[in-house]
Amino acid sequence: MKSRILAITAVACAALPAQQAAKQDIAPAIQGAWSLSLPNGAKRIKFIADGQWTITQADPATGAVVFHHGGTYTLDGGTYIEKVEFANSSTTGLIGKEHKFELTIEGDVIHQKGIGNPWTEDWKRINP
Repeated sequence: MKSRILAITAVACAALPAQQAAKQDIAPAIQGAWSLSLPNGAKRIKFIADGQWTITQADPATGAVVFHHGGTYTLDGGTYIEKVEFANSSTTGLIGKEHKFELTIEGDVIHQKGIGNPWTEDWKRINP
């Protein structure tokens, strides 16, 4: 029985570094500029860097900013949590709110699935 417990403990301990590495790998992968194309032809641009994020959408016909907001984020494994800390007049109601997402990354695409919110989106990396 002792050997079985030791074996289970050894396997669990061996798995911890791999789990920690998987959690850490997503942080550098989400850094950068991202684009989301909408059905009406509009685009949203999102910047993620050093614990900060911003998102902007302009009217495709006029170029006027429809909304702009941002703030800080945290990562807990594949869970990405945005806290809105600033916004333009069209989205000031978001200030102080947090939004959670499950993130998965495939190549140059972040799949963002809302947790308790309706925002499930696929963001494509903007390459220079």
